[in-house]
Amino acid sequence: MINSDLLQTFSEIAVAFAGFASLISLLGRSSQFIDGSRLLGMVRTSLLVTGFALFPLVLHAAGISEHRSWRLSAGILLAVSGTHTYITWRKLYLMWVKGLWKVRAGYFTFPAGLVHLALTMGSCVATSAEQSAGLYLASLGALLSVSGVLFLGVFSSFIQGRDKPPAV
Repeated sequence: MINSDLLQTFSEIAVAFAGFASLISLLGRSSQFIDGSRLLGMVRTSLLVTGFALFPLVLHAAGISEHRSWRLSAGILLAVSGTHTYITWRKLYLMWVKGLWKVRAGYFTFPAGLVHLALTMGSCVATSAEQSAGLYLASLGALLSVSGVLFLGVFSSFIQGRDKPPAV
């Protein structure tokens, strides 16, 4: 299958993001709500990338043609990711309305999330295996970049929490 090495690399990077952020959160033990929401969003996004980076390989190994594997993976990713995106953005909007969330990371993650959905949709309707694979990989790359930005947020909250003196 074309690009199978790249799919495995995406999966490994996503697992590394989730693992390091989980480790940072255990070391930091921050009680601020936004830190927990960043961590949860980053782990969810990393797991989504990990699962869907391996999904086309599993389908192809099961005997499904390469083009159909890419398109089927993209269709299922679109359904899962679209639902996840809607629920997450709705929760974030409600938090923003209540004043519990500041939109700093959203300046990047919202457009990258939309790009991810558009690329996934394009992969669903691509006419060749190469086009479908390229769009699917770009879509996973956009989703992985969202996970990376959320990882940086978790890491920066850890660094900021370490700079503050302990409460007495």
